Amino acid sequence: MAVAISYNKDNDRFIRHKFLSLSPTSTTIYERTFDKLEGCYHKTSKKVEYVDEETGELNTVDEVIKPPVFTSHKGTLSDKGRRNLQRSIYTMLNMVNPDILIKNEHTDDVTFCTLTLPSSQIKSIKSTGIEYHATDKQIKRVAFNSFMTIIKEKFEVKFFVWVAEKQLNGSIHFHILFDRKIDYRSIRDIWNSCINNLGFVDRYSDKMKKLSASDYIALRIKDYKRKHKILPDDAEIERYLHLFHANHFEDWKNPNSTDIQKLYKVKNVAAYVCKYMSKSHGHTESDIKKQISQYSSKSDISPAIYETFYKIDGRIWQCSQTISKARKCIVVAEDTYLDEVSYLVKSNKNIKVFDDERFTTVLHSFKQFFNSCYQLYEKYYYHISSFAHDFTNTLVDCAISSLCDFKENFNFNKVQTLIAYDCT
Repeated sequence: MAVAISYNKDNDRFIRHKFLSLSPTSTTIYERTFDKLEGCYHKTSKKVEYVDEETGELNTVDEVIKPPVFTSHKGTLSDKGRRNLQRSIYTMLNMVNPDILIKNEHTDDVTFCTLTLPSSQIKSIKSTGIEYHATDKQIKRVAFNSFMTIIKEKFEVKFFVWVAEKQLNGSIHFHILFDRKIDYRSIRDIWNSCINNLGFVDRYSDKMKKLSASDYIALRIKDYKRKHKILPDDAEIERYLHLFHANHFEDWKNPNSTDIQKLYKVKNVAAYVCKYMSKSHGHTESDIKKQISQYSSKSDISPAIYETFYKIDGRIWQCSQTISKARKCIVVAEDTYLDEVSYLVKSNKNIKVFDDERFTTVLHSFKQFFNSCYQLYEKYYYHISSFAHDFTNTLVDCAISSLCDFKENFNFNKVQTLIAYDCT
Protein backbone atom coordinates (compact mmCIF):
# COMPACT_ATOMS: atom_id res chain seq x y z
CA MET A 1 0.00 0.00 0.00
CA ALA A 2 1.47 3.37 -1.02
CA VAL A 3 1.89 5.95 1.73
CA ALA A 4 3.02 9.55 1.78
CA ILE A 5 6.32 8.78 3.55
CA SER A 6 8.90 6.00 3.52
CA TYR A 7 9.92 4.06 6.59
CA ASN A 8 11.31 0.70 7.65
CA LYS A 9 10.03 -1.97 10.01
CA ASP A 10 12.53 -0.93 12.75
CA ASN A 11 11.08 2.59 12.93
CA ASP A 12 8.43 2.64 15.68
CA ARG A 13 7.23 6.16 14.87
CA PHE A 14 4.84 4.88 12.22
CA ILE A 15 2.18 2.22 12.77
CA ARG A 16 0.05 0.49 10.15
CA HIS A 17 -3.63 0.15 11.11
CA LYS A 18 -6.07 -2.05 9.21
CA PHE A 19 -9.67 -0.94 8.79
CA LEU A 20 -12.90 -2.40 7.44
CA SER A 21 -15.49 -0.31 5.65
CA LEU A 22 -18.79 -2.18 6.06
CA SER A 23 -22.01 -2.12 4.09
CA PRO A 24 -24.69 -4.80 3.60
CA THR A 25 -23.45 -5.54 0.06
CA SER A 26 -19.69 -4.95 0.21
CA THR A 27 -16.77 -5.04 2.62
CA THR A 28 -13.54 -3.16 1.96
CA ILE A 29 -10.22 -3.85 3.71
CA TYR A 30 -7.61 -1.10 3.71
CA GLU A 31 -4.66 0.23 5.73
CA ARG A 32 -3.59 3.65 6.93
CA THR A 33 -0.27 4.77 8.40
CA PHE A 34 -0.42 6.54 11.77
CA ASP A 35 2.34 8.99 12.70
CA LYS A 36 2.74 8.83 16.50
CA LEU A 37 4.86 11.97 16.55
CA GLU A 38 2.35 14.13 14.68
CA GLY A 39 -0.65 12.26 16.05
CA CYS A 40 -2.45 11.84 12.72
CA TYR A 41 -2.81 9.49 9.76
CA HIS A 42 -0.78 10.03 6.63
CA LYS A 43 -2.77 10.42 3.46
CA THR A 44 -2.51 7.77 0.76
CA SER A 45 -0.34 8.79 -2.19
CA LYS A 46 0.80 7.49 -5.53
CA LYS A 47 4.03 7.81 -7.50
CA VAL A 48 3.77 10.38 -10.30
CA GLU A 49 6.48 10.86 -12.92
CA TYR A 50 7.32 14.26 -14.41
CA VAL A 51 10.04 15.74 -16.63
CA ASP A 52 12.20 18.55 -15.20
CA GLU A 53 11.97 21.43 -17.69
CA GLU A 54 15.51 22.68 -16.91
CA THR A 55 17.48 19.41 -16.85
CA GLY A 56 15.16 17.22 -18.93
CA GLU A 57 15.46 14.46 -16.32
CA LEU A 58 12.60 12.12 -15.45
CA ASN A 59 11.75 12.50 -11.76
CA THR A 60 9.24 10.89 -9.43
CA VAL A 61 7.14 12.53 -6.72
CA ASP A 62 4.56 11.34 -4.19
CA GLU A 63 1.16 12.85 -4.94
CA VAL A 64 -1.66 12.61 -2.38
CA ILE A 65 -4.66 10.72 -3.77
CA LYS A 66 -7.85 12.75 -3.45
CA PRO A 67 -11.37 11.67 -4.33
CA PRO A 68 -12.83 13.37 -7.39
CA VAL A 69 -14.89 16.48 -6.77
CA PHE A 70 -18.05 16.85 -8.83
CA THR A 71 -19.49 20.37 -9.03
CA SER A 72 -22.43 19.19 -11.12
CA HIS A 73 -23.87 15.92 -12.40
CA LYS A 74 -24.71 14.97 -15.97
CA GLY A 75 -28.43 14.66 -15.37
CA THR A 76 -28.43 10.91 -14.76
CA LEU A 77 -27.46 8.66 -11.87
CA SER A 78 -23.70 7.99 -11.80
CA ASP A 79 -22.16 4.65 -10.75
CA LYS A 80 -21.04 6.17 -7.45
CA GLY A 81 -24.47 7.68 -6.88
CA ARG A 82 -26.09 4.32 -7.66
CA ARG A 83 -23.87 2.57 -5.07
CA ASN A 84 -24.64 5.17 -2.40
CA LEU A 85 -28.35 4.94 -3.22
CA GLN A 86 -28.31 1.16 -2.82
CA ARG A 87 -26.40 1.37 0.47
CA SER A 88 -28.91 3.90 1.74
CA ILE A 89 -31.81 1.57 0.90
CA TYR A 90 -30.20 -1.40 2.67
CA THR A 91 -29.28 0.78 5.67
CA MET A 92 -32.80 2.14 5.97
CA LEU A 93 -34.43 -1.32 5.77
CA ASN A 94 -32.02 -2.51 8.47
CA MET A 95 -32.97 0.40 10.69
CA VAL A 96 -36.71 -0.11 10.20
CA ASN A 97 -36.71 -3.87 10.75
CA PRO A 98 -33.79 -6.28 10.03
CA ASP A 99 -36.24 -9.10 9.32
CA ILE A 100 -37.16 -7.37 6.05
CA LEU A 101 -33.66 -8.23 4.83
CA ILE A 102 -33.03 -11.42 6.78
CA LYS A 103 -36.37 -13.23 6.42
CA ASN A 104 -38.32 -11.13 3.89
CA GLU A 105 -40.87 -10.49 6.62
CA HIS A 106 -42.54 -7.33 7.98
CA THR A 107 -42.49 -5.70 4.54
CA ASP A 108 -45.65 -3.82 5.52
CA ASP A 109 -43.47 -1.77 7.88
CA VAL A 110 -42.40 0.32 4.88
CA THR A 111 -44.13 1.98 1.92
CA PHE A 112 -42.61 2.02 -1.55
CA CYS A 113 -44.47 4.38 -3.86
CA THR A 114 -44.15 6.10 -7.24
CA LEU A 115 -45.39 9.64 -7.89
CA THR A 116 -46.17 10.68 -11.47
CA LEU A 117 -47.58 13.70 -13.26
CA PRO A 118 -51.14 13.21 -14.63
CA SER A 119 -50.51 15.67 -17.48
CA SER A 120 -47.43 16.34 -19.56
CA GLN A 121 -44.57 18.33 -18.08
CA ILE A 122 -43.37 19.40 -21.54
CA LYS A 123 -45.31 22.18 -23.26
CA SER A 124 -43.53 22.25 -26.61
CA ILE A 125 -40.15 21.73 -28.25
CA LYS A 126 -38.63 24.49 -30.37
CA SER A 127 -35.31 24.91 -32.11
CA THR A 128 -34.10 26.90 -29.09
CA GLY A 129 -34.90 24.12 -26.62
CA ILE A 130 -37.65 22.52 -24.54
CA GLU A 131 -40.47 24.66 -23.14
CA TYR A 132 -41.99 23.27 -19.90
CA HIS A 133 -45.23 23.83 -18.05
CA ALA A 134 -42.94 23.52 -15.01
CA THR A 135 -39.23 22.66 -14.90
CA ASP A 136 -37.77 19.84 -12.80
CA LYS A 137 -36.55 22.33 -10.20
CA GLN A 138 -39.94 24.04 -10.03
CA ILE A 139 -41.71 20.70 -9.53
CA LYS A 140 -39.30 19.76 -6.75
CA ARG A 141 -39.48 23.13 -5.04
CA VAL A 142 -43.22 23.82 -5.31
CA ALA A 143 -44.75 20.32 -5.33
CA PHE A 144 -42.36 17.61 -4.19
CA ASN A 145 -40.84 19.47 -1.23
CA SER A 146 -44.33 20.39 -0.01
CA PHE A 147 -45.44 16.78 -0.40
CA MET A 148 -42.49 15.49 1.64
CA THR A 149 -43.02 18.11 4.34
CA ILE A 150 -46.69 17.18 4.75
CA ILE A 151 -45.98 13.43 4.74
CA LYS A 152 -43.21 13.72 7.33
CA GLU A 153 -45.33 15.84 9.67
CA LYS A 154 -48.62 13.97 9.25
CA PHE A 155 -47.24 10.41 9.45
CA GLU A 156 -44.12 11.07 11.58
CA VAL A 157 -41.75 9.77 8.89
CA LYS A 158 -38.15 9.72 10.13
CA PHE A 159 -36.33 7.78 7.40
CA PHE A 160 -36.81 7.98 3.65
CA VAL A 161 -34.99 7.52 0.34
CA TRP A 162 -36.18 9.04 -2.95
CA VAL A 163 -34.96 9.13 -6.52
CA ALA A 164 -36.14 11.15 -9.52
CA GLU A 165 -36.35 9.65 -13.02
CA LYS A 166 -37.75 10.60 -16.40
CA GLN A 167 -40.64 8.68 -17.94
CA LEU A 168 -40.71 7.71 -21.62
CA ASN A 169 -42.70 10.88 -22.36
CA GLY A 170 -39.99 13.07 -20.79
CA SER A 171 -41.94 13.94 -17.63
CA ILE A 172 -40.27 13.59 -14.24
CA HIS A 173 -41.51 11.05 -11.68
CA PHE A 174 -40.34 9.98 -8.21
CA HIS A 175 -39.78 6.67 -6.41
CA ILE A 176 -39.88 6.96 -2.60
CA LEU A 177 -39.27 4.50 0.22
CA PHE A 178 -40.85 5.52 3.56
CA ASP A 179 -40.12 3.96 6.96
CA ARG A 180 -43.77 3.20 7.76
CA LYS A 181 -47.03 2.09 6.21
CA ILE A 182 -49.01 4.93 4.61
CA ASP A 183 -52.41 4.52 2.97
CA TYR A 184 -52.34 5.02 -0.80
CA ARG A 185 -55.35 7.36 -0.72
CA SER A 186 -53.54 9.74 1.61
CA ILE A 187 -50.47 9.74 -0.61
CA ARG A 188 -52.53 10.35 -3.75
CA ASP A 189 -54.64 13.14 -2.22
CA ILE A 190 -51.60 15.00 -0.88
CA TRP A 191 -49.61 14.59 -4.11
CA ASN A 192 -52.48 15.72 -6.35
CA SER A 193 -53.01 18.76 -4.16
CA CYS A 194 -49.30 19.66 -4.34
CA ILE A 195 -48.85 19.24 -8.10
CA ASN A 196 -52.00 21.21 -8.83
CA ASN A 197 -50.17 24.26 -7.46
CA LEU A 198 -48.49 24.04 -10.87
CA GLY A 199 -51.72 23.23 -12.74
CA PHE A 200 -51.05 19.55 -13.53
CA VAL A 201 -54.41 18.25 -12.24
CA ASP A 202 -56.39 21.06 -13.90
CA ARG A 203 -54.72 20.41 -17.26
CA TYR A 204 -55.46 16.69 -16.86
CA SER A 205 -59.11 17.43 -16.05
CA ASP A 206 -59.53 19.75 -19.05
CA LYS A 207 -58.11 17.10 -21.37
CA MET A 208 -60.07 14.13 -20.01
CA LYS A 209 -63.45 15.92 -19.94
CA LYS A 210 -63.29 16.10 -23.73
CA LEU A 211 -63.19 12.29 -24.05
CA SER A 212 -66.18 10.04 -24.49
CA ALA A 213 -66.38 6.63 -22.78
CA SER A 214 -65.31 4.86 -25.98
CA ASP A 215 -62.36 7.25 -26.43
CA TYR A 216 -61.22 6.62 -22.85
CA ILE A 217 -61.51 2.83 -23.18
CA ALA A 218 -59.60 2.92 -26.48
CA LEU A 219 -56.74 4.78 -24.79
CA ARG A 220 -56.63 2.30 -21.90
CA ILE A 221 -56.62 -0.67 -24.31
CA LYS A 222 -53.74 0.88 -26.26
CA ASP A 223 -51.75 1.43 -23.06
CA TYR A 224 -52.48 -2.12 -21.83
CA LYS A 225 -51.34 -3.60 -25.14
CA ARG A 226 -48.11 -1.56 -25.03
CA LYS A 227 -47.28 -2.82 -21.53
CA HIS A 228 -48.41 -6.45 -21.77
CA LYS A 229 -48.17 -7.14 -25.54
CA ILE A 230 -51.70 -8.58 -25.49
CA LEU A 231 -55.24 -7.20 -25.51
CA PRO A 232 -57.15 -6.91 -22.20
CA ASP A 233 -59.98 -9.34 -21.48
CA ASP A 234 -63.64 -8.38 -21.13
CA ALA A 235 -63.40 -8.02 -17.33
CA GLU A 236 -60.57 -5.49 -17.70
CA ILE A 237 -62.51 -3.50 -20.30
CA GLU A 238 -65.53 -3.49 -17.97
CA ARG A 239 -63.26 -2.07 -15.27
CA TYR A 240 -62.21 0.73 -17.64
CA LEU A 241 -65.86 1.67 -18.13
CA HIS A 242 -66.39 1.76 -14.35
CA LEU A 243 -63.31 3.98 -13.93
CA PHE A 244 -64.53 6.33 -16.63
CA HIS A 245 -67.86 6.91 -14.87
CA ALA A 246 -66.19 7.26 -11.44
CA ASN A 247 -63.71 9.86 -12.73
CA HIS A 248 -66.39 11.65 -14.71
CA PHE A 249 -68.43 11.96 -11.50
CA GLU A 250 -65.40 13.57 -9.78
CA ASP A 251 -64.90 15.93 -12.75
CA TRP A 252 -61.53 14.19 -13.38
CA LYS A 253 -60.00 16.01 -10.40
CA ASN A 254 -58.57 12.92 -8.69
CA PRO A 255 -56.16 11.34 -11.20
CA ASN A 256 -54.40 8.08 -10.34
CA SER A 257 -50.99 9.77 -10.11
CA THR A 258 -49.52 7.41 -7.49
CA ASP A 259 -48.67 3.73 -7.34
CA ILE A 260 -47.89 1.62 -4.24
CA GLN A 261 -45.68 -1.43 -4.81
CA LYS A 262 -46.85 -4.62 -3.04
CA LEU A 263 -43.63 -5.80 -1.42
CA TYR A 264 -45.07 -8.83 0.37
CA LYS A 265 -44.98 -10.71 -2.94
CA VAL A 266 -41.28 -9.94 -3.51
CA LYS A 267 -38.67 -12.55 -2.56
CA ASN A 268 -35.79 -10.11 -2.06
CA VAL A 269 -37.21 -6.73 -1.07
CA ALA A 270 -33.93 -4.82 -0.87
CA ALA A 271 -32.69 -6.05 -4.27
CA TYR A 272 -36.08 -5.31 -5.84
CA VAL A 273 -36.24 -1.76 -4.47
CA CYS A 274 -32.60 -1.08 -5.40
CA LYS A 275 -33.12 -2.30 -8.96
CA TYR A 276 -36.38 -0.37 -9.31
CA MET A 277 -34.93 2.89 -8.00
CA SER A 278 -31.51 2.80 -9.71
CA LYS A 279 -32.46 1.62 -13.20
CA SER A 280 -31.64 3.81 -16.20
CA HIS A 281 -34.32 4.71 -18.75
CA GLY A 282 -32.69 2.71 -21.57
CA HIS A 283 -34.96 4.15 -24.26
CA THR A 284 -33.96 3.62 -27.88
CA GLU A 285 -33.29 6.46 -30.29
CA SER A 286 -36.50 5.66 -32.19
CA ASP A 287 -38.50 5.85 -28.92
CA ILE A 288 -37.02 9.26 -28.17
CA LYS A 289 -37.72 10.57 -31.68
CA LYS A 290 -41.31 9.38 -31.47
CA GLN A 291 -41.83 11.11 -28.13
CA ILE A 292 -40.17 14.34 -29.24
CA SER A 293 -42.29 14.45 -32.38
CA GLN A 294 -45.41 14.70 -30.20
CA TYR A 295 -44.21 18.03 -28.82
CA SER A 296 -42.67 19.52 -31.95
CA SER A 297 -43.77 20.29 -35.49
CA LYS A 298 -40.14 20.25 -36.61
CA SER A 299 -38.83 17.00 -38.03
CA ASP A 300 -35.21 18.06 -37.62
CA ILE A 301 -34.37 18.28 -33.93
CA SER A 302 -30.94 19.45 -32.77
CA PRO A 303 -28.65 16.97 -30.93
CA ALA A 304 -28.87 19.17 -27.83
CA ILE A 305 -32.57 18.33 -27.51
CA TYR A 306 -31.85 14.60 -27.54
CA GLU A 307 -29.17 15.07 -24.87
CA THR A 308 -31.43 16.96 -22.47
CA PHE A 309 -34.76 15.16 -23.03
CA TYR A 310 -34.17 12.54 -20.30
CA LYS A 311 -31.79 14.45 -18.03
CA ILE A 312 -32.84 15.48 -14.52
CA ASP A 313 -32.32 19.13 -13.66
CA GLY A 314 -31.19 19.46 -10.04
CA ARG A 315 -30.86 16.76 -7.39
CA ILE A 316 -31.43 13.22 -8.64
CA TRP A 317 -31.82 11.41 -5.32
CA GLN A 318 -31.72 12.02 -1.59
CA CYS A 319 -32.06 10.20 1.71
CA SER A 320 -32.73 11.45 5.21
CA GLN A 321 -29.64 12.80 6.97
CA THR A 322 -29.68 9.98 9.51
CA ILE A 323 -29.47 7.38 6.73
CA SER A 324 -26.60 9.27 5.08
CA LYS A 325 -24.57 9.16 8.30
CA ALA A 326 -25.51 5.60 9.26
CA ARG A 327 -24.47 4.04 5.93
CA LYS A 328 -20.82 4.92 6.59
CA CYS A 329 -19.56 2.25 8.99
CA ILE A 330 -15.79 1.87 9.54
CA VAL A 331 -14.31 -0.46 12.17
CA VAL A 332 -10.81 -1.47 13.18
CA ALA A 333 -9.92 -4.73 11.41
CA GLU A 334 -9.41 -7.17 14.26
CA ASP A 335 -8.10 -10.62 13.37
CA THR A 336 -11.46 -12.27 14.09
CA TYR A 337 -13.15 -9.86 11.67
CA LEU A 338 -10.63 -10.68 8.94
CA ASP A 339 -11.20 -14.37 9.62
CA GLU A 340 -14.92 -13.84 9.09
CA VAL A 341 -14.32 -12.08 5.78
CA SER A 342 -12.02 -14.91 4.72
CA TYR A 343 -14.70 -17.45 5.62
CA LEU A 344 -17.26 -15.39 3.69
CA VAL A 345 -15.14 -15.63 0.52
CA LYS A 346 -14.27 -19.30 0.90
CA SER A 347 -17.77 -20.50 1.75
CA ASN A 348 -19.53 -18.75 -1.16
CA LYS A 349 -18.55 -19.54 -4.74
CA ASN A 350 -20.17 -16.48 -6.30
CA ILE A 351 -18.35 -13.92 -4.14
CA LYS A 352 -16.37 -11.32 -6.13
CA VAL A 353 -13.09 -9.94 -4.78
CA PHE A 354 -11.38 -6.86 -6.23
CA ASP A 355 -7.73 -6.31 -5.29
CA ASP A 356 -6.11 -2.92 -5.61
CA GLU A 357 -2.78 -1.52 -4.49
CA ARG A 358 -4.52 0.43 -1.74
CA PHE A 359 -7.50 -1.74 -0.77
CA THR A 360 -9.39 -5.00 -1.27
CA THR A 361 -13.16 -5.00 -1.78
CA VAL A 362 -15.41 -8.05 -1.34
CA LEU A 363 -18.83 -7.88 -3.02
CA HIS A 364 -21.50 -10.04 -1.38
CA SER A 365 -25.22 -10.22 -0.78
CA PHE A 366 -26.72 -9.16 2.52
CA LYS A 367 -27.69 -12.71 3.46
CA GLN A 368 -24.15 -13.93 2.74
CA PHE A 369 -22.82 -11.17 4.97
CA PHE A 370 -25.29 -11.96 7.75
CA ASN A 371 -24.79 -15.76 7.63
CA SER A 372 -20.96 -15.73 7.43
CA CYS A 373 -19.93 -12.64 9.43
CA TYR A 374 -21.74 -12.80 12.75
CA GLN A 375 -19.45 -10.44 14.67
CA LEU A 376 -19.14 -7.98 11.79
CA TYR A 377 -22.88 -7.82 11.26
CA GLU A 378 -23.38 -7.30 14.99
CA LYS A 379 -20.87 -4.45 14.82
CA TYR A 380 -22.58 -3.02 11.75
CA TYR A 381 -26.04 -3.34 13.25
CA TYR A 382 -25.18 -1.55 16.48
CA HIS A 383 -23.54 1.17 14.42
CA ILE A 384 -26.75 1.89 12.50
CA SER A 385 -29.00 1.41 15.53
CA SER A 386 -27.05 4.15 17.32
CA PHE A 387 -28.44 6.58 14.74
CA ALA A 388 -31.98 5.39 15.40
CA HIS A 389 -31.85 5.78 19.20
CA ASP A 390 -35.19 7.57 19.30
CA PHE A 391 -36.84 4.81 17.29
CA THR A 392 -38.93 2.11 18.96
CA ASN A 393 -37.36 -0.42 21.33
CA THR A 394 -38.82 -3.14 19.10
CA LEU A 395 -36.01 -2.42 16.64
CA VAL A 396 -33.31 -3.53 19.06
CA ASP A 397 -35.31 -6.48 20.39
CA CYS A 398 -35.99 -7.74 16.86
CA ALA A 399 -32.34 -7.53 15.83
CA ILE A 400 -31.07 -9.28 18.95
CA SER A 401 -33.63 -12.06 18.42
CA SER A 402 -32.48 -12.49 14.82
CA LEU A 403 -28.81 -12.57 15.85
CA CYS A 404 -29.47 -15.22 18.47
CA ASP A 405 -30.84 -17.49 15.75
CA PHE A 406 -27.36 -17.60 14.24
CA LYS A 407 -25.61 -20.93 14.82
CA GLU A 408 -23.69 -20.91 18.10
CA ASN A 409 -20.71 -23.12 17.31
CA PHE A 410 -19.16 -20.98 14.56
CA ASN A 411 -15.51 -22.05 14.24
CA PHE A 412 -12.97 -19.73 12.64
CA ASN A 413 -9.84 -21.55 13.83
CA LYS A 414 -9.10 -23.19 10.47
CA VAL A 415 -9.80 -20.10 8.43
CA GLN A 416 -6.78 -18.19 7.17
CA THR A 417 -6.66 -14.43 6.84
CA LEU A 418 -7.89 -13.26 3.48
CA ILE A 419 -5.26 -10.64 2.75
CA ALA A 420 -1.56 -10.70 3.75
CA TYR A 421 -0.19 -7.15 3.61
CA ASP A 422 3.47 -6.27 3.11
CA CYS A 423 4.22 -3.82 5.91
CA THR A 424 7.95 -3.42 5.21
